[in-house]
Amino acid sequence: CVHFQWTGSNTNPHNNDGQGQAGSDRSNVAQTEYIRGEGGRGVQNYGGKGAFGTTWTTKGMEPGMEPWVYNSSPTMYDVQCNATSLYSKVHPYNWQRCAMASCTWRTRFCVTTPANNSIPATTTCDACANGYEVDADLAAANPNTPYCRNIGCTSVPRPPNPKTWVAGLDPLLAPYSPSYNASQIGLYDNLRNGHFATSHPEHLDNVTFLGFSRELLVNLAILNNLQLGGEMSELNDAGTYFDHGAHVVSKMGTFFYMCTRNNNFSNRDQKAKIVVSEKKQKTDIVGGPGGTIGMSNQETFTGISRTDKEKQANNDYWMNVPVDCLSGATSVTMAASPIGGTGLTASSDFLLIAPGNLVCNNPLRTTQLSPLGSRRRDLTQSLWTQLQVLNASAVWYKVWGEDGALLKLPNAANRQFTIQFRDGATVLTTLQNYVDSSGALTGIWSGTPEAMVNNILTVENGNVWIFLTIDGTQYASQVELVNPQRTGIVVRIPVSVTATYGKVFWLPDTEAGRQCVNGTRVDGCSSIREEVPNAQVGNGEAVFTVGLSQTAPAGGYYYVSEGSNVAMIIGVTVACFVIAVAAVGSAIYFRKHPDKWDTVKLWGPRQYRSLRRSFASHV
Repeated sequence: CVHFQWTGSNTNPHNNDGQGQAGSDRSNVAQTEYIRGEGGRGVQNYGGKGAFGTTWTTKGMEPGMEPWVYNSSPTMYDVQCNATSLYSKVHPYNWQRCAMASCTWRTRFCVTTPANNSIPATTTCDACANGYEVDADLAAANPNTPYCRNIGCTSVPRPPNPKTWVAGLDPLLAPYSPSYNASQIGLYDNLRNGHFATSHPEHLDNVTFLGFSRELLVNLAILNNLQLGGEMSELNDAGTYFDHGAHVVSKMGTFFYMCTRNNNFSNRDQKAKIVVSEKKQKTDIVGGPGGTIGMSNQETFTGISRTDKEKQANNDYWMNVPVDCLSGATSVTMAASPIGGTGLTASSDFLLIAPGNLVCNNPLRTTQLSPLGSRRRDLTQSLWTQLQVLNASAVWYKVWGEDGALLKLPNAANRQFTIQFRDGATVLTTLQNYVDSSGALTGIWSGTPEAMVNNILTVENGNVWIFLTIDGTQYASQVELVNPQRTGIVVRIPVSVTATYGKVFWLPDTEAGRQCVNGTRVDGCSSIREEVPNAQVGNGEAVFTVGLSQTAPAGGYYYVSEGSNVAMIIGVTVACFVIAVAAVGSAIYFRKHPDKWDTVKLWGPRQYRSLRRSFASHV
């Protein structure tokens, strides 16, 4: 259940906004709008990408804060390609088209010669491979497109989404709002819970707030159940006290809501969220200073933990993010759920850590390149390099010279430079590149995650060397870590106390991993799990470190497997056997030597009488 209740005041001695009837001492609750797009509330009629790469809608921003480019990315208005039609495949190089399922694409080699003085830049491309032709749909916009499609492949424009909506309009609203239509207020079901970034209330036809009825939602928004009259356009004459009573929450999810009354003033922005879940969950914002997120199994409130040490002492689950692990504010979530099903056996709950790409930063030093051998040039004193691991399959690199040193080389604009990455004597890759207008060699060293895993680890561990060849002379340097003693994210999970403990395992936060967690998948779970190295399990807890590499992010499910009782069973069995052998041996011995048995029987009483005499003499 949830209970909304508040009180305010009519005091306003200076007639200020923000006080009494003229200001913010009135309250209400309205679910925030999730998204607003070009063409109407809750609608993205026009695909558009903003200057910073985001689609122009109110998802994450206020409307109008960012320019947009028409039809540069898919939006909720664009229907997916129909899987049952001839054109069922999304065109991989033009989202606005659907291609035949039999279509395949290959790239051809193209070379662009940079502009030089009065000679414009030119691009020449090789012919397509046998059985392939230039993709005509792409060539219409770029005649030198590098993409070739198999002969016989065609594509069609992706159809727009029809303006039909899951939830119908309330006919009772028509007399009050005759001008709106479905395309202006309609909203898909998965977008109906609101968003923190917007300051607009959602239309009641789209509101799903806590599963409340429309009557309850109206009462919260305009205080209808407790208002006796007066000026209510801005709730000025609303009563200062409101008690909504306790009501059953019938819908799970994260719901964002606001006070529209307080948002009526320029210096007010009053919003909140309610998370309804069947599992224990905690979300917090963690940034550069780091911090601890804690979660308890206790149903009672134990007070607010103000320090990381208190959070770790007062919570059953916790994760500690070290200082400088994250470069910016990141929403980090922990969620615990019991094991469900027979696919896996565990002595702990499953702990989900999100987001999936959560990794501690591992910055590398900006390094000066030095010449190899005896040849030296004035240029060599000013060459620098910088690397950054982008993800599990890509490394960004930059090589440049102070004061545009590379641009000062003869024929610099058309010169092809060779860059090589090595691990000791092992060559990892060799790349060719041209200097750009800023005088730098900038590019991406990439590959599949499987092929790049060892390369990424080499870079992250500060063991990679970069070599640049200029006119037969090599310049090189090892790119080392800023902090070689870096630490990862430390996680603690409570474990059932037992004689023997199992191991800590990780499961991906994918459909297959979630099926293993909720028990709908029985077979194959062991094949997709990975053991967490260097985990410490004992005394009712498991503590381990994750998030040290882009190849193994911290996000995913963690659990402790059941320990083996074989050793304990063997030990008990051996002990019982020894006792049995001793008993049988004693019976045989004393049967052959009855006088020895009499001595044993009398030993106890004799010692007792001796102890009594000794005690009496001391008294």
